[in-house]
Amino acid sequence: RGLADDAEFTFPTAPFALDPSRKDATAWWTLPAGVRSFEAERYIGVEESIKMLGEICEKEGPFDVYWGHSQGAILLSSLLSLSPPPIPAPRCGMIINGCAWPKPYEKSLINLGESLKNLQGSPDNGLRTLHVVGAADQINPPDQGRRVRDCFGGKAELFEHEGGHIVPCDGSALERYRLFLQVMMD
Repeated sequence: RGLADDAEFTFPTAPFALDPSRKDATAWWTLPAGVRSFEAERYIGVEESIKMLGEICEKEGPFDVYWGHSQGAILLSSLLSLSPPPIPAPRCGMIINGCAWPKPYEKSLINLGESLKNLQGSPDNGLRTLHVVGAADQINPPDQGRRVRDCFGGKAELFEHEGGHIVPCDGSALERYRLFLQVMMD
């Protein structure tokens, strides 16, 4: 059986169009020209995205797992580092793929990491997370994805692949996702 046989999926679309001619080119925030998400001091419009995600969680949740890629990964890791988080934590965990260090949320991520270090060995030592990092990622530096992982405590796992800024879907990646999700759902 495949994952789709055992799960329901919700795919929120980010509210900001990057290219009006393409429906698949959206963003969770905008940035000044030439500024990268990991360089930005502020994510313009992120409040609208947070509100939208909160409404989705209220209408369609609760959710077992959140899965974000790129800006979606940055947004999820940022929101769930806040105390209290502006969206409900998933019941089981989250998968963060292609993440970069979110400068506007730096303080909350560092605080999360520090508080979870104090709980080392405790069953409350963080949300179960899988951080997927591409060794050849040219969009979001791999070391930043590892740094985000380090803030999520003892239940944070790392899966590194040889690819770039992608959601890997080869056999080993699919097996890794399946094992991560299976443990959470058992």
